[in-house]
This record gives sequence, C-alpha cells and structure tokens, in this order.
Amino acid sequence: MNMHTRRLSKVEPDIRDEIGILFIVGDPQIDIKNTKLRQMDVNARSLVPLAGLKPSWTDLDINQHVSHVKYLDWVFQSLPRSDVEKNELSSMILEFRRECRIGDNLQSFCEVARSDGTLSQFTDKNGIEFDHLLLHEDGSTILRGKTMWKAR
Repeated sequence: MNMHTRRLSKVEPDIRDEIGILFIVGDPQIDIKNTKLRQMDVNARSLVPLAGLKPSWTDLDINQHVSHVKYLDWVFQSLPRSDVEKNELSSMILEFRRECRIGDNLQSFCEVARSDGTLSQFTDKNGIEFDHLLLHEDGSTILRGKTMWKAR
C-alpha cells in the first residue's frame, strides 16, 4: 500500500512469485448475496443518531486504519437493546464506503427494515432486520449495512 496516497500498489512479479505459494486457489467460502442496501433518510423523525463517536489510537490496526471490529461496535451500539436481548445475530452485510481517521466525529443510525409497511421478516417469521448507517461529520457515508436477527 502506498502510505501517502492510501491506495493499493502494484505487486512486482518477483515478489508475487515468492509469496504465491501462500495463496489458496479455489472458490470463496462466503455466500455473497447480491443484496441492495437501502438508502436511509437521516432526516427522518424516526432516526435518532448515536453521536459523538470518535476513533482513538487503540482502535487502529497496523496500517493506521480503524479496525473493522470498531466499526461493528459502533453499529451494534445503535441497536435497540430490547431487540438485541430477545434475538441473536444471524447474518450481516456491511459495505465500507470510505475510511475514517483518528479524531473524526461520526454518527451511527439504525432503523428497522420495512417493506410494504410491515416488518421485513425471515421465512420462519421469527426474525427481524435492521438497516445501519455510519456517517462522517461532513455527511459522507463511512459504512452502510444490514443485520439479520433470529429469535433465541
């Protein structure tokens, strides 16, 4: 990675040959569904932001990026506690849009996913879905996501 531009750099052929034995050739083990993440209206009255979120030095990885675990922490902090206590996480989809840096101010939003005026339910009728949005103070999107929960 080029640390000045924060972009991935091209790997030289001799280095690629040297580390090539470490790569696993095969199909991915993750079932990726082409799920479109819904746009959330942050000005809606039903959304209350969890504000004042700031990355600190302990949240950074070796590349000076905020750890993905910290992003998950911010997403989960915005969930209604009663729903988390009654359900367990079944799956999640996260879409990282840009990185945030130390000292940035963030807001986390959470909303129950709805379709046709009803809760978006699982096939067993016991689950619930939440849409998530993590915004930078300048209004740009850091992360969008969806979490699916099933009854305990």
